[in-house]
Amino acid sequence: MDLTRTIERLGGPESFSVERRDAGQVINGRHVRAESFTFLAAGAIQNSDADTIAMLPEGIRTDDVITIWTEQELRTAEDGVHEADQITVRGKVWEVHQVKTWQREGNFFRVVCVKVGQ
Repeated sequence: MDLTRTIERLGGPESFSVERRDAGQVINGRHVRAESFTFLAAGAIQNSDADTIAMLPEGIRTDDVITIWTEQELRTAEDGVHEADQITVRGKVWEVHQVKTWQREGNFFRVVCVKVGQ
């Protein structure tokens, strides 16, 4: 069952920018961040419910958590490979903490993001 149209009706698609950065490197004993690049994506953006927030690690459970339903694959951090994507939506910056693929239901992703600077 393809739920892509249903996701679009949830409140989207709304555009947002994604900043993506590979892992940095150590130069002369200091960590240097890799260059980033930014691209636009779109999806349905909602405040996360209590069940979604409860699934996050204890130290980052806050009220400032959003869920994005999008066709664009976003990334969480992977040690030594890349940093988590940072999303800018409605003037606020969010970091990707969970990504779940929903291919059977229409080839889209459920992305949970926590506000940066909490």
